[in-house]
Amino acid sequence: MALAHHMVLVIHQVLSRKEVYIEFGGDYYDKRNKPRTVSRLVKRLQKLGYQVDLREVAEEQPVVIVPEPGLAGPVISGLDSKLISAVRRRGRPCK
Repeated sequence: MALAHHMVLVIHQVLSRKEVYIEFGGDYYDKRNKPRTVSRLVKRLQKLGYQVDLREVAEEQPVVIVPEPGLAGPVISGLDSKLISAVRRRGRPCK
């Protein structure tokens, strides 16, 4: 019921303002308050028994999906070979 109520409110706002609906994404609130999210996740890992050492990432490298001829599925550059083999589809390809 709460989801239906939220959807009605969003639809009403979009229609009354005559604007385009923009989806912010699933990580919108995480990006909005990054220090709070980081501290919450560190505390959660410490409760599970892990020691946490945080470092800033210099630059994110995008993951690119490159189809290669002769393979049953795409090859993803920038990932470990174990992950790549998990992405490939097994079995006979559809015709």
